[in-house]
Amino acid sequence: MEDDAEKPELKPASENIWYVLATIAGEPTKFNDPITEENRRYWNGLMRPRLSDGEYAALKDKDGLAASLQELSPTEHKRIRAALDARGFKNIKIPENNGAIDFNSVELPKYTTFNNLVFAGIADFREATFTGYADFSKATFTGDAYFREATFTGSADFREATFTGNADFREAIFTEYADFSKATFTGYADFSKAIFTGYAYFREATFTGYADFSEATFTGYAYFREATFTGSADFREATFTGSADFKTVVFTTTTDFKDATFLFAPPEFFDAKVSEDIIWPDVAFFPKPPHDKSKAENHKRAYERLSLMMSKLEKTHDKHMFFRLEMRARRALETGWRKFPAKAMNWFYDISCDYGYGFGRALGFWLGHMLLGAAVLVIPAPHNWAGVGNAFATSFANAHSFLGLNRGPLKTVYAQYAKWDWFNVVWTVQGLLGIMFLFFLLLTIRNRFKMG
Repeated sequence: MEDDAEKPELKPASENIWYVLATIAGEPTKFNDPITEENRRYWNGLMRPRLSDGEYAALKDKDGLAASLQELSPTEHKRIRAALDARGFKNIKIPENNGAIDFNSVELPKYTTFNNLVFAGIADFREATFTGYADFSKATFTGDAYFREATFTGSADFREATFTGNADFREAIFTEYADFSKATFTGYADFSKAIFTGYAYFREATFTGYADFSEATFTGYAYFREATFTGSADFREATFTGSADFKTVVFTTTTDFKDATFLFAPPEFFDAKVSEDIIWPDVAFFPKPPHDKSKAENHKRAYERLSLMMSKLEKTHDKHMFFRLEMRARRALETGWRKFPAKAMNWFYDISCDYGYGFGRALGFWLGHMLLGAAVLVIPAPHNWAGVGNAFATSFANAHSFLGLNRGPLKTVYAQYAKWDWFNVVWTVQGLLGIMFLFFLLLTIRNRFKMG
């Protein structure tokens, strides 16, 4: 986004003819001001000639729009003309039917009500600033709608709004809650790099085209419950600082969460239907398990669901990623001395091989414990190259006692080490750890190359 100094100077709404046309009957001074219904009649009447017959047929029965979408009478035209003259637009023609509805860089007042209005053609609100409550509920945009870099300092209400063309909210800033519940996006819905400081509601929203939330920031609650994405959904590099609710959501095709960041809690996908082509970020982008047991339980349940989803899709590596996250959440739930052994084993399984997935880590422990054993066995051995070689060979044999090297080529070496008082301790410890670390190493190889 450009710096504020480079942005064009905001124009007062009173100097914008489109704002005046939207408030012919008067400017609303409170929430749900009755005057908005009369304003709707004038605005939608002006939009009627801009609509094609097909667009009008699709709209006339929508939520009682039939009355407001009728052609304006001569008396109503006179009143519009008089209102324009009185507010400084004397002798200025009403914009042509094929022109864009231009609110570009306009500073809109505290109560901006476009409830149930029809925007026939292009609607341009780029870099506009809404200083208070912005009501676009049930509004219809028949052409492209541009809200790029718009700023909503108050609540933004787009409930049940319909975007027939493209909806451009790229780099828009929503300071309070942004409500797009039951909104319909038929074209390209672009929310890339948008910032939602308050709650972001997209409950039951329908995205027929490409839905782009890449690099968007959700500081508050991101609520997508029951939303439907028929086209591709892009959440690459999106940041969720608060909860991310995708319960009962439907993703029918490519869904991309690559490099998305979940800082507060894992996303909730209970009862969701996802595409086979769903892409997840690396494990590092999920939050650490919280100390609070109730929150840790929620983390565990969320990961269980995600793991189950990936299992049904036979996405083995994603399934294992969520399994590892689930195991860490379970460890946070294991408190008290009675659960200490289970917690300790959980921790050891994690640290030694990343729950059977960290090949490098498992290899390091396998090799490292043999090197450590060799370093200990060098103590009683002759301090020459032969002694060092015997120490390494004996350490390997101890760690893999099932090979029986102590009874074969290393029989004489073992006989010499048997004279050392601490040898049986080293042999026993290495025998236990060696089998375990080798098992972990083989397990990571199996999980890495597992076909299904």
